[in-house]
Amino acid sequence: MKTRSRATLARDGDTIFWVEDLVAESGARYRLKVVYPDRFPHERPKAFVVSPDVKGAPHRWGDGSLCLFGSGPTGVKTTALVVRNRAVTWFLAYEFWKATGKWMAPQH
Repeated sequence: MKTRSRATLARDGDTIFWVEDLVAESGARYRLKVVYPDRFPHERPKAFVVSPDVKGAPHRWGDGSLCLFGSGPTGVKTTALVVRNRAVTWFLAYEFWKATGKWMAPQH
Protein backbone atom coordinates (compact mmCIF):
# COMPACT_ATOMS: atom_id res chain seq x y z
CA MET A 1 0.00 0.00 0.00
CA LYS A 2 1.36 3.38 -0.84
CA THR A 3 0.62 6.85 0.44
CA ARG A 4 -1.22 8.91 -2.14
CA SER A 5 -1.06 12.27 -0.38
CA ARG A 6 0.35 13.86 2.71
CA ALA A 7 -1.28 13.44 6.05
CA THR A 8 -3.16 16.45 7.35
CA LEU A 9 -3.02 17.34 11.04
CA ALA A 10 -6.19 18.92 12.42
CA ARG A 11 -8.04 19.70 15.64
CA ASP A 12 -11.69 19.29 16.61
CA GLY A 13 -12.08 21.08 19.93
CA ASP A 14 -9.49 19.48 22.21
CA THR A 15 -9.09 16.42 19.98
CA ILE A 16 -6.02 16.31 17.75
CA PHE A 17 -6.01 13.94 14.79
CA TRP A 18 -4.50 13.44 11.40
CA VAL A 19 -6.02 12.09 8.22
CA GLU A 20 -4.17 10.32 5.43
CA ASP A 21 -5.33 8.99 2.07
CA LEU A 22 -3.93 5.58 1.10
CA VAL A 23 -4.17 3.64 -2.15
CA ALA A 24 -3.82 -0.14 -2.28
CA GLU A 25 -2.10 -1.92 -5.15
CA SER A 26 -5.62 -3.00 -6.18
CA GLY A 27 -6.50 0.65 -6.67
CA ALA A 28 -8.82 0.72 -3.64
CA ARG A 29 -8.69 4.05 -1.82
CA TYR A 30 -8.82 4.37 1.94
CA ARG A 31 -8.94 7.37 4.21
CA LEU A 32 -7.34 6.76 7.61
CA LYS A 33 -7.92 8.94 10.67
CA VAL A 34 -5.52 8.66 13.62
CA VAL A 35 -6.86 10.27 16.79
CA TYR A 36 -4.67 11.29 19.71
CA PRO A 37 -6.50 10.60 22.99
CA ASP A 38 -6.61 13.19 25.77
CA ARG A 39 -4.28 10.97 27.82
CA PHE A 40 -1.59 10.73 25.11
CA PRO A 41 1.20 9.55 25.50
CA HIS A 42 -0.18 7.33 28.30
CA GLU A 43 -2.85 6.00 25.97
CA ARG A 44 -2.30 4.96 22.36
CA PRO A 45 -3.72 6.90 19.43
CA LYS A 46 -6.63 5.12 17.72
CA ALA A 47 -7.06 4.48 14.01
CA PHE A 48 -10.38 4.70 12.18
CA VAL A 49 -11.37 4.06 8.58
CA VAL A 50 -13.11 7.23 7.38
CA SER A 51 -13.87 5.79 3.95
CA PRO A 52 -14.93 3.52 2.42
CA ASP A 53 -17.48 1.93 4.72
CA VAL A 54 -15.92 -1.27 6.12
CA LYS A 55 -18.96 -2.56 8.02
CA GLY A 56 -18.64 -6.23 8.75
CA ALA A 57 -14.85 -6.16 8.62
CA PRO A 58 -13.18 -8.16 11.39
CA HIS A 59 -10.69 -6.87 13.93
CA ARG A 60 -12.36 -3.63 14.95
CA TRP A 61 -13.35 -2.46 18.40
CA GLY A 62 -16.88 -1.47 19.41
CA ASP A 63 -16.13 2.21 18.73
CA GLY A 64 -15.14 1.34 15.15
CA SER A 65 -11.41 1.78 15.72
CA LEU A 66 -9.08 -0.79 14.22
CA CYS A 67 -7.85 -3.57 16.49
CA LEU A 68 -4.13 -2.97 16.19
CA PHE A 69 -2.74 -3.76 19.67
CA GLY A 70 -5.13 -5.91 21.69
CA SER A 71 -6.74 -4.96 24.96
CA GLY A 72 -3.74 -5.24 27.30
CA PRO A 73 -1.90 -2.36 28.94
CA THR A 74 -1.52 0.52 26.55
CA GLY A 75 1.99 1.47 27.60
CA VAL A 76 3.65 4.65 26.48
CA LYS A 77 5.77 5.82 23.55
CA THR A 78 3.37 4.60 20.88
CA THR A 79 3.40 7.23 18.19
CA ALA A 80 0.80 7.94 15.54
CA LEU A 81 3.30 6.64 12.99
CA VAL A 82 3.37 3.23 14.72
CA VAL A 83 -0.43 3.24 14.69
CA ARG A 84 -0.44 4.27 11.01
CA ASN A 85 1.95 1.48 10.02
CA ARG A 86 -0.14 -1.10 11.86
CA ALA A 87 -3.23 0.33 10.16
CA VAL A 88 -1.58 -0.18 6.76
CA THR A 89 -1.08 -3.84 7.75
CA TRP A 90 -4.78 -3.94 8.71
CA PHE A 91 -5.76 -2.56 5.27
CA LEU A 92 -3.63 -5.20 3.53
CA ALA A 93 -5.29 -7.92 5.62
CA TYR A 94 -8.69 -6.37 4.84
CA GLU A 95 -7.96 -6.51 1.09
CA PHE A 96 -6.98 -10.17 1.41
CA TRP A 97 -10.07 -10.90 3.56
CA LYS A 98 -12.37 -9.34 0.97
CA ALA A 99 -10.84 -11.54 -1.73
CA THR A 100 -10.56 -14.82 0.20
CA GLY A 101 -12.58 -14.61 3.43
CA LYS A 102 -9.39 -15.24 5.45
CA TRP A 103 -7.76 -12.74 7.79
CA MET A 104 -3.99 -12.85 7.23
CA ALA A 105 -2.59 -10.49 9.85
CA PRO A 106 -1.33 -10.79 13.42
CA GLN A 107 -4.11 -11.48 15.91
CA HIS A 108 -4.24 -9.06 18.84
